[in-house]
Amino acid sequence: MRRLLAVLLVLILGAVLVWTLRGRIFGQEDELAATVSPEAAAQAEAKLQRLSENGESVQLSGVEITSLIRYRYADQFPAMLSDARVAMSGDTLRLRARVPTERLPNVRELERARAFLPDTAPVEIIGRIQPLEQGRVALDITDVRFANIPIPAHLYPSALERIGRRPEPGLAPTALPVRLPDGVGSASVRGGNLILSPAR
Repeated sequence: MRRLLAVLLVLILGAVLVWTLRGRIFGQEDELAATVSPEAAAQAEAKLQRLSENGESVQLSGVEITSLIRYRYADQFPAMLSDARVAMSGDTLRLRARVPTERLPNVRELERARAFLPDTAPVEIIGRIQPLEQGRVALDITDVRFANIPIPAHLYPSALERIGRRPEPGLAPTALPVRLPDGVGSASVRGGNLILSPAR
């Protein structure tokens, strides 16, 4: 079970990191169904280009991030993940996707429900982006759910260790440090958006 949880965390956190590394910003969940589109992906790319070329701070909504995932970077996501969506509220980042039920971890609570689940089930990771030193942030994972069933928090640190997380002074064992791309100095989540600022 821990091995599969680690694999899923790698895949989903990898997705989050791709967007963080590319300067994506997350928006309101209720906007997703109506506005995720190739046009929103193009709008997000234009903002990222301004950050890269002009050194402007940028904000991308969850709609823009989800549009990038679906229309520009779908080939970078594992085939087993479908319907990936990113949303933020306040300082909280939420990533949702669907995975085949057969790939869900062998957790006692899930075993009881597995027979009643459809072919695919939702997976959700919730966390907060925390600033570190210039050019780095950490994603502190606060909740993981498969098929709406919570995964015990005591499993998060070992899952993160399996994907290469090393202990750092002052860093919570549930936090995964991330190096930002060249030119990006800081990233934070405020008011339902990820704010990316240029390096100084």
